[in-house]
Amino acid sequence: MTISKNHNILVIPAWYPAIFFQQQMELVEDFFNFKIIVGKRITVGRRKGLNKWFSKKYFEFKKKENYYEATYYYLNHLPENLNSIQIERLTSCFDKLINIIYQNEKPSLIHIQSLSDTAVFVCNWAKINKIPVILTEHILYIRHQFDNFQKLKEKVYEKADRVLCVSNYLYRNLLTSGIQLKNVKIIGNFIDDGFVKNNFNTEKPNNKILYIASHFEDKNFDLLLEVTKLLKEREINFSIDIIGLPADIPYKNGNPLFQTIKAADLSEIINIIGPIKHEDLLKQYQNYSFLVSTSISETFGLAIAEAIAYGLPVVCTDSGGIHDFVNETNGLIVPIQDAMSLAVIIENFVHGQYQFNKLEISKNIRKKYGRNTFLKILSTEYWNLIKNE
Repeated sequence: MTISKNHNILVIPAWYPAIFFQQQMELVEDFFNFKIIVGKRITVGRRKGLNKWFSKKYFEFKKKENYYEATYYYLNHLPENLNSIQIERLTSCFDKLINIIYQNEKPSLIHIQSLSDTAVFVCNWAKINKIPVILTEHILYIRHQFDNFQKLKEKVYEKADRVLCVSNYLYRNLLTSGIQLKNVKIIGNFIDDGFVKNNFNTEKPNNKILYIASHFEDKNFDLLLEVTKLLKEREINFSIDIIGLPADIPYKNGNPLFQTIKAADLSEIINIIGPIKHEDLLKQYQNYSFLVSTSISETFGLAIAEAIAYGLPVVCTDSGGIHDFVNETNGLIVPIQDAMSLAVIIENFVHGQYQFNKLEISKNIRKKYGRNTFLKILSTEYWNLIKNE
């Protein structure tokens, strides 16, 4: 398959920067040119909104280092005919911005990276200009409210020429939420396996545990503390390194995380490494015995998949997306919120009661989501939409 780098792809991420968005773009940047628009919708009432509209100050953008940032106002509760005019005007504003970015040319493809407000207007623009749209969904859909704009957002799923979901769990979530989908494929997520070694140390102790989180939402950190207390009471010899969470991040009652751990008398067991570069994290996996995840919900579970790719077995709560790749060959899944079951499994791990072929578990998941596989998946999806237009 020959692909010209003349093909330009406009990416509309739900937020930016985001490591997995950037990784995917870097993966295929030898074949495609990328531009990025990050948008922020400001919801206003009629009085303030009408002032913005009459003064024509309802849309502005800034050129950042490697992306464009658009900010725009949207009036709630307009009559249907006036709301249609509002949508048309904002779509026209994005038309002007895209023309500036591409110097009156047009991108070959729009890639929406997780549904966002801005996707509504850029998708409208794409359909008017007959540009194909691909939507990759990474986050669970939750309908907080249902107004006219929410209806427009949900229509993007239906308008997209291709919807790529990172897991079966996420796909089912969209379907059970009543979202109309067409042309869907489950593709997982890209795992950077560039630092995987050909051999794995199988003789190191089984008591060095890795825990990864950059925030607390859905991670159920309380469960980790509860399980650690149970294991300490049973006099199990182990340690847990936390990578991603800063030591001073506010936790319970606004107290810093390190104080919460100290107050629980767990400082000798739980070590806060803090945030590190992703490349450094990839190199760190090999220094641990296994990874523990206490999440309530994971749409995919990138850190869990990475750990397996780097030879680590995993112990996970039943959090959703992990079912696409975690199985008896590479780890164990326990019920959510079941501290005792999780503690027993970890104790058994530490005592060496589970045996895993680290080379095989690494090979299997890399074959499914590694660099070569995901390069082929993503470039093929791009190319199929571009050549069909």
